[in-house]
Amino acid sequence: MRIKKILFAFFLLLMIQGVSFCAGKPFVSLDYRQDQRSDIRPIWGCWTLEAGAPTFLGMSILRHTALSRNSIESGQLELDLYPKLWSGAYAYINIGTSEAKSYFPMDRYGLEIYQSLGDGYEVSLGWRYLSFTNSEATVYTTYLGKYIGDWWLAYRYYHVPYKNGDIGSTHQATVRRYLEDADNYVTLRYSLGSTPDGLNSTYITDNLHAYTVGLDLQKRLHGELFMKCTVETLKQELIDLSFVQQDTWMLGIKNFF
Repeated sequence: MRIKKILFAFFLLLMIQGVSFCAGKPFVSLDYRQDQRSDIRPIWGCWTLEAGAPTFLGMSILRHTALSRNSIESGQLELDLYPKLWSGAYAYINIGTSEAKSYFPMDRYGLEIYQSLGDGYEVSLGWRYLSFTNSEATVYTTYLGKYIGDWWLAYRYYHVPYKNGDIGSTHQATVRRYLEDADNYVTLRYSLGSTPDGLNSTYITDNLHAYTVGLDLQKRLHGELFMKCTVETLKQELIDLSFVQQDTWMLGIKNFF
């Protein structure tokens, strides 16, 4: 744990220095997300603070998420790196940690390789690992994307093998329309499977089936200041074959420097 904290502090210092080793602009963002379920569970609130900057390891993003759920306060610290590999290829690297007795994984790691195929096509192959207090999960994922003018079309698949031999899977389709430039866009998402929001959730649930529809917007307010908002609805089938609906909204701001 101490080593990870030193690592996070090291990369934070790199970002504060603002040394530009790659393309991209430094930024900070702050989001608040609220989830409300149709069962008796209370409303869940979540704050996320991000800071990103170009470093010698590519674009680097430090993220802290604070969650209040069932009167339990949880926090998670993550580091995302996007180093360039070879022509048309880059990697996504994720390292995360949280305290014990948290809704978040105590440790999480991710690695994904993206490759451009030309003519607007992009593919990837990746791996995620999440370690909880009494369980762990390994997730494999692949992605196919296509850029057509101001549009981005994407399909992503998550594969989760469980120790009892069961298989969890998720299919996710995304359509994004860019507005003024790459920083202004509106996105429509649809997911179905046993873990419909991929790894955005804090834990791997015991869902049999779930369906998610989400709409995201990022729009310039003034200069380099942007507004972010999300509305999302999720319907889950639980182990007892009952259904629960979760409605989510998120509002945030992001500023580039």
